[in-house]
Amino acid sequence: MRNKILIIIFLYCTISFGQPDVRKEINIPDILEYKTLKADFHMHTVFSDGYVWPTVRVEEAWIDGLDVISITDHVEYLPHKNDVNTNRNRSYEIATNRAKQLDIILIKGGEITKAIPPGHFNTLFINDVEALNIIDPYDAIKEANNQNAIVFWNHPGWREKDEIPIWRDFQEKIYNDKMIHGIEIVNVLTYYPLAFKWALEKDLIIFCNSDVHSPTGLKYDNESKMFHRPITLVFAKARTKSAIREALENRRTAAYYEDKILGKEQFLKPLFDECIEVKKKNIIINDEKSAFFQIRNKSEIDMTLIKNNINNQNLEYPDEVIIPSGRTVMIKIKGEMKELSQKENVKISFIVKNFIIAYDKYLEKEFEIKLISNFSE
Repeated sequence: MRNKILIIIFLYCTISFGQPDVRKEINIPDILEYKTLKADFHMHTVFSDGYVWPTVRVEEAWIDGLDVISITDHVEYLPHKNDVNTNRNRSYEIATNRAKQLDIILIKGGEITKAIPPGHFNTLFINDVEALNIIDPYDAIKEANNQNAIVFWNHPGWREKDEIPIWRDFQEKIYNDKMIHGIEIVNVLTYYPLAFKWALEKDLIIFCNSDVHSPTGLKYDNESKMFHRPITLVFAKARTKSAIREALENRRTAAYYEDKILGKEQFLKPLFDECIEVKKKNIIINDEKSAFFQIRNKSEIDMTLIKNNINNQNLEYPDEVIIPSGRTVMIKIKGEMKELSQKENVKISFIVKNFIIAYDKYLEKEFEIKLISNFSE
């Protein structure tokens, strides 16, 4: 009888609770004095043209390893208005408690949706989304600024020829009036190099967002290096709303998509240094012509290093080195070892193809090592 009861309890638990949800931890380290928060500031629910309930967006964010989200339902475009409440603040209200339960930071947002041009603009840290329902796009963006919102330009190449963004008079006006603060350089799985160029030149916040409408599992594959959910990395002083806002205002963000990081060198350089570890900087020479040194990749990203021929001190080493996530790679270097062992240190230079610091420029990295000769003693 007791065994039957235990079986019934087991079956009840299995049917009632099922397999627990599992969160993917995105291993991109903190840098300097900042926490590296993973964020998505552009997504939709049934309260505009999405296909899921607001709490689902929170649960997906937890599963996908995010820290911060903003549900940015369209202000003007409400195709499900005959089926759901048209209160434009409602999606945030519904998602709030679930976000607290799962420790997801939820930023109130909305998407000003105008014809292209001028385009679509997301608003973050908004107070009242209803108040953005203004016909004139300039006046709508002005109202967002009156609410002290952060405003950024969504998918700037969408519906443009060859998806190349155009900086028109409208963008110039709101930029000169200090009413636009950021730009999406990646939307869904589309990268806009020109938008990245503008972000750096015009000191705009770099955003990289999913713009997801369907369930995220139908759109993205977080186990794939090329098709994972696009993420905005926020380098914040703390894991709080106020710290996130301060980080955005000071342009401390980067884009993470397709196993690449795009952003300012001042953040990507320390980030790479935190991702990569040289196992030993004092290397015993293998023979008179070669030595080996080991590099460990502590991050989520499969690193691709391309040989940089500057300052190579007549050393030979591979033209390309791929260091998979969580692995250590041994690199063979060749040269006149006796001569090189007399130097204080030797520099091995690479270009990091995963870390893009400008429109057409990659992060450069030098590894300094000391060669120690057994046979010269």
